[in-house]
Amino acid sequence: DSRPAATTAAPVAPTSPAAGIRPPGQPEKTVEPSTKPVPAEGVRTQAARPVSKPVEKPAPVKKREATRPEVLTPEQLPPGLRDQAYRLSLTLHYFAADPARRLVRLEGRMLHEGESLADGLRVVRIERSGVVLAKDGYRFRLNKP
Repeated sequence: DSRPAATTAAPVAPTSPAAGIRPPGQPEKTVEPSTKPVPAEGVRTQAARPVSKPVEKPAPVKKREATRPEVLTPEQLPPGLRDQAYRLSLTLHYFAADPARRLVRLEGRMLHEGESLADGLRVVRIERSGVVLAKDGYRFRLNKP
């Protein structure tokens, strides 16, 4: 006889869901894959921090007057500035021991030490004998009137 022998199935004991096999009649559970990395056992993780670039400080700005610290006379100035120095109108000079009270009238404007005219001419220092002015990197002295 070439027919296969009939086999009888032995009764199967019910399996628990923990064994990975679902019992008949229960829907199949799907597990979504996690997008979070799983750290190795015993390894602590921290959230990534953005890397910041070091802040670069700008180079200090040098004042133009510091390039030629010596105080010149109007005769020693370059021609264009020399002409301007000769045309300046210094009509009042007031010197006091307290620097805050020192004052000059230059081109019709009352100025204290550190103040400037619109064209960039700056009062550097008011001395007993005159005033030290700065323009275009040059310092020069005008004598009091």
